[in-house]
Amino acid sequence: MWYAKLLYLLLTGIVYLFSMLYLPEFSIYLLISMLLLPLGFFVMAHYTGKKLTIQMTVSAASMHPGETSSCTVLLRNPTRLPIGTVKLILQGNNMVLGDGEAWEFQTAVPANGTARLTVSVEPEHCGEIRLALMEFRVFDLLHLFSHRNAVVQSQSLLVLPLVPQPGEKAHISGSQNQTAQMQLTTEPEELLGVRSYRNGDRMRAIHWKLSSRFPEPVVREYGIPVKSPIVLGFLYALHPQPATSGDRLDAMLEALTAFVKMACSDDNSVTLLICWETQCQHYILSEPKELMPILRSLLASPPGTNPSACWNTLEQIGEQIPFCIADSIAVPPEDMTIFFADTTSAGNGGWTISPQHAAETVYQVLTGSLT
Repeated sequence: MWYAKLLYLLLTGIVYLFSMLYLPEFSIYLLISMLLLPLGFFVMAHYTGKKLTIQMTVSAASMHPGETSSCTVLLRNPTRLPIGTVKLILQGNNMVLGDGEAWEFQTAVPANGTARLTVSVEPEHCGEIRLALMEFRVFDLLHLFSHRNAVVQSQSLLVLPLVPQPGEKAHISGSQNQTAQMQLTTEPEELLGVRSYRNGDRMRAIHWKLSSRFPEPVVREYGIPVKSPIVLGFLYALHPQPATSGDRLDAMLEALTAFVKMACSDDNSVTLLICWETQCQHYILSEPKELMPILRSLLASPPGTNPSACWNTLEQIGEQIPFCIADSIAVPPEDMTIFFADTTSAGNGGWTISPQHAAETVYQVLTGSLT
């Protein structure tokens, strides 16, 4: 742009000198035209810049690390004037890890026409990828002037770990899968006894033979075994090691997704305790799909940097927690199964998990096939 302006000033100076030495009348008209030309380009750049509209779309709302998604930017010029050059900068940030990259591209847009630009996005780690287009610049045909306009547009891509389904519907080993209570019902399951008839009881539930011995009818009462939820703690914090933070977070999220899939496939429910450094949120999941909105809200913010503080928050709950997923814990309890993303803590009685292998480790530990 500066080279174009310097070249234009140089040509204007030559025309001025020519008008002073030769053909002054014709040269004066030429000089006036060259002085008015920038005004026309200035108006053209600002007029088309204000009328230009931009729309962003992404090919998929969610994906897995290593997969490729595309972000399409559609530029529409509703005026009768062509746009020589439009320069845009697209910023892509991982909201969890705090890293990102930028793409700069430019194109021309014909009069009453459109232009389409496509950028391939291939994230390496899990998280919410925020694609933002904050502004664009429209140049005139000679790049003498430009119009800058703010475009606050963004699209999000949720990058989740690729977790295979459990191989078989296997019983989860350990006391966490034992019957904790009986749900009372009149449907035949396990006969517990009889009780007095209540309004709303079905006629077929009445024990007619025993009712003849009592002044009022009695009803068979059954019990359906109810499995106690499996309690899982998830410490949302990573030690500040930027070189490996993405891999460790991927392993933790993969382990979390695999754990919920495994537990729910065994007709259990999962009590999930997500702990930050100062707070803890409680969820009860009965189906794997119920984990998706939790992951979406979780990945919208970066994790903490003090797993020990998250562990203290989990301990203050006072509930028996048989399983935990963490980056590291200084001194883990002996009666807890912990999945560590940090290999330096695996020797303290836990299981090491790594990206693309965390699900396999979780499945083997829960079924008791890994000892």
